[in-house]
Amino acid sequence: MGKARTIKVDFGNVSVGKETCRLSVKMGRNDMDIGVAEAMFCGARLRTSLVVTADDPALLPEVLPNLEAVVDAKKMLVGVEDISVSLTFNKKDTDLKVLSAFASMSGEIIAERIGDAKDAKEPEGD
Repeated sequence: MGKARTIKVDFGNVSVGKETCRLSVKMGRNDMDIGVAEAMFCGARLRTSLVVTADDPALLPEVLPNLEAVVDAKKMLVGVEDISVSLTFNKKDTDLKVLSAFASMSGEIIAERIGDAKDAKEPEGD
């Protein structure tokens, strides 16, 4: 449905709800066109691969595999310098220990839009 894109990102906080978990992701506006971001992330189901990177390999966690998952991205926020999205994972299909290790790290997301999010409305408090 879409073309896979590799995007430099800063991973933010992880939150865990009853059935889903979320990871916030921020990218620089210089790295991603707003129109492309809107088409990719608003109300989208994405096939993703998350990768942690560092200029100094000693700063990386000892063993952190890439995290591959199908996620929903329901909205994006646009700031002066960055674009933020929240990736929603199905909790039963996600290794929470691995997902938690991405919090506050830098890296890349390889994302391909494969359809529309299950429910384009934000859930009430999950």
